[in-house]
This record gives sequence, C-alpha cells and structure tokens, in this order.
Amino acid sequence: NGSLSDYFAAFERERGLQGGFIWEWCDHGIRRETADGRRYWAYGGDFGESVHDANFCCDGLVGPDRTPHPAMEELKTLAQPVRVRALDAKRGRIEIESRRWFTGLGDLAARFRVEVDGEVVQRGVLKLPALPPRGRAALCVPLKRPALLPGQTCMLHLEFTLRRATAWAPAGFAMAWAQ
Repeated sequence: NGSLSDYFAAFERERGLQGGFIWEWCDHGIRRETADGRRYWAYGGDFGESVHDANFCCDGLVGPDRTPHPAMEELKTLAQPVRVRALDAKRGRIEIESRRWFTGLGDLAARFRVEVDGEVVQRGVLKLPALPPRGRAALCVPLKRPALLPGQTCMLHLEFTLRRATAWAPAGFAMAWAQ
C-alpha cells in the first residue's frame, strides 16, 4: 500500500493515466490457533513450506476477516470526490472542485464546523452550487470568527456526505472532508 499519494499525484498530473485499481484489497490469510489458544492469521511459510511468498499475500487494504487496515483510510482520503482549497480563510472563502469525471456533486450535502482548541464553537450547512464533472466554484462559509486568545488554534472542518442511501452506503455516509 506504500506510495498511494505518489500514485494519485501522478493520476492528476499525467493525461491518460488512471488509477484506483487495487491489486491486493484483501489479505490472504487462514485463521489458525496456537497450542495455547491464541488466534492468528497464517500465511506464507506458516505451514512448513520452503517455497512461499512470505507476507506478500498479506498486504491488502483489509484483513482476511475484512477488518480495514489504516491504508483503507488513506485510500478513501486520496480518492474523495471533492477537493477544497482556501481562497481567503479569514473570510471563509473557499473553492470546491468536483474530482468526478462523469457526474456532478448533486448527490452530496455539505456541512461545516468551527473548533477552537478542539471545542466546537459553530456548526452549519453549506449550500453546494450545481457543479459539472471536473467543475470548480467559489463559495463563502458563513463563519462567525471567534475571538481567540494568544496560542489558541481555530480549525474549519468541512464534510461532504451522501444525501440519500445507495446500494453501497447509507444516507449521511462521509464521502469527503477537508480542514
């Protein structure tokens, strides 16, 4: 799973290059148990064979039981359908970009929250403009700038979720986020 961000940067940079085809999405292990009852996933070499692929068959995005590995979260972040860029952070002006090739963002809802040192001080909903595939638009987050003491950190969090349930995810499923 290494270098996923490098691959995604190349997909954006090189015309005609596409990606997202995961070779090893699932680890290929067999549940075994030690003599003292400890369970583990066995793979290459664990069965006494001298010729094997070692852990090469256990380098997926999910384990043999489909428990997600951290790389799954990395992939979800890299492949998200919305990109956000700050235009004027103090005034809440941002640009959103549809990273989709064939559909707009009409199936998504957007909301925001402002946190000061991890405490939520404001929440709200953003009205997304109609964006065509690969389109961009500027919009203004209706921020009420909090008074900050020296050393405090203020963060704007944006989240884009499914408006309606699909065959693969419930309504409200987080499709993209940015800070």
